[in-house]
Amino acid sequence: MDEWKYTLLNGVISTVGALVVGALAFVAASRAASKGIDAAVTAAVTSNEGQQDLTLWKGRRDTYAALLSAVAAFVALIKTPEGYIRARTVEELEGPVRAALADVEQHANLARLEGPRDEIEIPVRSVVAFARDAGDHYLSWAHVLHDLPAWPPVDRELLLVTHQRLVQTQRQLVDALYAVLHPQAP
Repeated sequence: MDEWKYTLLNGVISTVGALVVGALAFVAASRAASKGIDAAVTAAVTSNEGQQDLTLWKGRRDTYAALLSAVAAFVALIKTPEGYIRARTVEELEGPVRAALADVEQHANLARLEGPRDEIEIPVRSVVAFARDAGDHYLSWAHVLHDLPAWPPVDRELLLVTHQRLVQTQRQLVDALYAVLHPQAP
């Protein structure tokens, strides 16, 4: 065989070898890229689920904070001194109390919708019930201080007891809402 044939044959063998090595490298790179894409998709899905969980948590936090703020405002409103009550007419006192109670009820309904129902239903219902009682007793006490007929009948002691029960229920509500937002906390 002539020298040029050996050179040509050597070139063909080298080219075929390079093609085989290139094909194997391409297959390996494709598999690695496929695994990388799978990992990226899994990370994106996990990230999306985490983002949804965070959005749900933030929504609950804001709803619960609004409820707790409404309850705190109501408690502060009905804890006014007797001098303040005597200086106002019953009608002047009734409007803000009814509005604050409506605010508590509205935020309580939103918190119930936000959930989880099993864990917050009883504390939310209790705080609304005690807020209604405390509001009624506060307004009845205003009637008594203005020498007007009062329903339900109330005295200073009953007003204080109702207020204390509302504050205790408020603390239980804080604990229940905290437990929902931070389930791993002791």
